[in-house]
Amino acid sequence: MIVLFLGLSLLWLQYAICRVSAQASTVSGKVYGFDMYGNLVALSWAKVTARGEGVESSAYTRSGAYELWLPSGTYNVTVSHQGYFPKSMMLAVSSGSSTSIDFVLDPTGIPIPEFSDGIVWLGGLAILVCLIVTRRRKSHGGRCVG
Repeated sequence: MIVLFLGLSLLWLQYAICRVSAQASTVSGKVYGFDMYGNLVALSWAKVTARGEGVESSAYTRSGAYELWLPSGTYNVTVSHQGYFPKSMMLAVSSGSSTSIDFVLDPTGIPIPEFSDGIVWLGGLAILVCLIVTRRRKSHGGRCVG
């Protein structure tokens, strides 16, 4: 009885997935930006968000590529990435369609701080302590000195 129930449940789930995927549309593409040398490069970790009536879907790019599965409707698609101005466009998708849209983001010109000053000082102090301990051990033949 349990096996029959599990089998029917899996069949229903497969039917539901096939039905939804047949009605869903795909929106995919790549996100590019200019690096500090003016070269056009694919942006990883850009956020692509589609907002429609009662629907919001987001994806992050991997090597610049993204893919969203959306029901039919009209969406405001926005792409954002730290250090770049966001870009938006309106998009109408129909049931079962496949749309490809590429975005090119413009840099803000504001530098992105990778490390705070405190972390840099702490890292420098840790390196200095390691050098002192290593030198001290070498000068005492590798023995621990108390």
